[in-house]
Amino acid sequence: MTSQFSELLPRAVGELEERWRGRKYTALEVRDFCWKLKDRMRSRDATFRPRLDALLAEVAPDPAVIAFDIDEIVENHDEGENYRDTLEGAYNMLDRAAAVPKEYARLTKLIVSVVIEARAEAAKSEAIASYLGDWIAPATWAREGIEIPTAGSSKASRSKSSIKSSKPSTKSSAKQSSKSSNRAKRKRR
Repeated sequence: MTSQFSELLPRAVGELEERWRGRKYTALEVRDFCWKLKDRMRSRDATFRPRLDALLAEVAPDPAVIAFDIDEIVENHDEGENYRDTLEGAYNMLDRAAAVPKEYARLTKLIVSVVIEARAEAAKSEAIASYLGDWIAPATWAREGIEIPTAGSSKASRSKSSIKSSKPSTKSSAKQSSKSSNRAKRKRR
């Protein structure tokens, strides 16, 4: 028995592609719709994944999508995501963010802030230091052109509150809760 979703999926993907090509949807709308479809897809719907992945790849370089993805990294970190996941996510965004100087600067601030925080925690626990490994080594980030201040430097006292989200702060808590659960679903993949 086929679900109603599976029956409507071919038309939904086709319309999404058509509206994106006709510029009737913004890059953020396409990204959001792709993720909603992917979240609901089952294994029998796998034939549509490549088309959705292709759409996601098309919208990925858009400055609004880059800003949104960085916002998610910042929010996940602020909500308690572990240092390693935050640093991996930020590292994976570096190439895309380089196309948007403002977002690249925001991303590098986040990296510096998280590395400083993580190094302080790693100094207290060998297990944390071992888990984080090279992610907290200044040399790792120097290869990417990012300077990590040493503990005695005045730059080392940055707090994570200095990294601002570019999203408006007037969201309702219901929307935030929904977005958090959507992010959690995407992270499980």
